[in-house]
Amino acid sequence: MRPAVHQRNTCPLNQFRRPHEISSGSSNALRRTLRMPAAHMPALPRDKSTALSYWALIHFRGDTPISTGQPAARRRCAAGGELRGGDTETGRHCRHSASAGTLGPDSLNHDQKGIPAVPTNEQRRAAAKRKLERQLQRRAQQARRRRIMMIVGGSVAALVVLTVAVATVVMTNREHAHKAASAQSSTTTSAASALAGVPPLPAFKPTANLGANCQYPPSPDPASKPVKPPRSGKVPTDPATVSVSMVTNQGNVGLLLANNESPCTVNSFASLISQKFFDDTKCHRLTTSATLGVLQCGDPKGDGTGGPGYQFANEYPTDQYQPDDPALHQPVVYPRGTLAMANSGPNTNGSQFFMVYKDSQLPPEYTVFGTIQQDGLATLDKIAKAGVAGGGDDGPPATEVIIKSVRLD
Repeated sequence: MRPAVHQRNTCPLNQFRRPHEISSGSSNALRRTLRMPAAHMPALPRDKSTALSYWALIHFRGDTPISTGQPAARRRCAAGGELRGGDTETGRHCRHSASAGTLGPDSLNHDQKGIPAVPTNEQRRAAAKRKLERQLQRRAQQARRRRIMMIVGGSVAALVVLTVAVATVVMTNREHAHKAASAQSSTTTSAASALAGVPPLPAFKPTANLGANCQYPPSPDPASKPVKPPRSGKVPTDPATVSVSMVTNQGNVGLLLANNESPCTVNSFASLISQKFFDDTKCHRLTTSATLGVLQCGDPKGDGTGGPGYQFANEYPTDQYQPDDPALHQPVVYPRGTLAMANSGPNTNGSQFFMVYKDSQLPPEYTVFGTIQQDGLATLDKIAKAGVAGGGDDGPPATEVIIKSVRLD
């Protein structure tokens, strides 16, 4: 016996015929050439192009015949197969393991007729359509992401701009508030410095003849508006206070008249109110100096020269001093919220009055006859804040102030 010869890892294909040598109807001849049993040989097509495909599949899958001219003892195929049927002498076809694949109808990718599957035009169009749809979907997703990023970026930018604007406004307001506070503090400090050492109004002490004989003689100037003088003689001091509501174009001003301190003055003021003397008149003077802050009203002429056509004597605080007391001509502090009569000299009171919106210094020669309520002080502060017309610290208010009505509550 000849020693067994180990084959190479590939089975010899020298005895294959080339596909172009296979003529129509040569399936049997191909089987004989391959030394393959008919049961394992699939039906071959009659055209040469398809036979070429079979030849390539057989060549690369390793289902190769074993030559009878080779040694028969324990031959092996390159793919690890063993001799079919245990015949070691006749050189039958090589049987491969499952991993190597078995040549047969199921091992080839072909249709029911044995022809390899080739995509049709309809399948190619469907595949192209699916590919296009995927591309369009990807493009839509990318465009959507770009839009989202643009929206997010725009929102962030707008938020940044808004934040910067708000911060700027807040800082500006703080700066203005600080400046205003500094200015107000400076003004307050200046006023306090100017009023330092100035005594306050004297404490009220009723006189022996308080309200016993109120007289209202005619004044040198005629009445600026037709009006009758109030009743003269004894005037009651009860009730102690009388509430009055004044309505202006700048806001309401509530007043509380001190009938128990200056009864003759309150009697005249109430008489003028009942005759609507103050209705539709202008407040003609505003002072804003460091030592005097008042709004003066009560002149129907609107220039500081008008009056009711009569006059009457001073009361508190003038009546707290002796006529020859030098202190009568020295300034005292008229506190914020004071309601007092304006005059052109001693005992020349008429209809003009002034409202003190900040602590001011004046000699005690101006009759105090009431106080201003909180709503009235707020209105006065607004008027004073607008300042004097044309600048300066004494003159007509920059914001016109008209008394619409005055009524006893």
